[in-house]
Amino acid sequence: MAEHEKVSNVMTKLMEDNSFTAPKSTRQINDKRFRYRKGKREENMNSRINIADDVVSVLSELHINPVIQEIILTKHKKPVVIVYSNQQVDDMIRNCEGDDGSVLGVDRTFNLGNFYVTVFSYKNRCLKSNRTKDFPVMFGPCMIHFDSEEETYGKFFSHVSDRFGQKTQLTIGSDEEKSMTNALKAKFPHANFLLCTKHIHDNIRRHLQENGAGVQARKGIP
Repeated sequence: MAEHEKVSNVMTKLMEDNSFTAPKSTRQINDKRFRYRKGKREENMNSRINIADDVVSVLSELHINPVIQEIILTKHKKPVVIVYSNQQVDDMIRNCEGDDGSVLGVDRTFNLGNFYVTVFSYKNRCLKSNRTKDFPVMFGPCMIHFDSEEETYGKFFSHVSDRFGQKTQLTIGSDEEKSMTNALKAKFPHANFLLCTKHIHDNIRRHLQENGAGVQARKGIP
């Protein structure tokens, strides 16, 4: 039933479809419509209350928690939180700047709850792992968010770009998520961009699977 359709028209259609199961009067249709609209209003109200609770909870931490650097509030959306320590971002800048700097990775994580975490990462060239003999991967700034829209990514990347400086030479690695890559290119216009090796391997495995390759063939991808 269309919400704005006339009750008399609805009644006629239902009678034509099945007179035994059709409503006995237009009042029943009006009651049904009233309950539907009431339910939608309550649903919208609960959504606004939940968002308001989230905002209050996060804002209470802004001036207490030293790693919360910025909270972004947008009408009818849950807050976006940018977190990092000053030491984290200083180390990231020192290791990633210049033509020979570490690749600055960007990835969105899953399965952490009813939210996403997008993380910058890099290799700390001042340290070396005894086990792998390679530079360890370190985390940089993180964004806690509830959607994957280009606008949301853009706000985070703009914040981080300001810490680097607009003309800093960087090499950035990410996956092929369109909204993310568009935002990265807009906020880091002077950077070189690479596709993350892990995501290349994942794409190859998926392509092999879709084209009927066996498990052993897919396992051959390092």
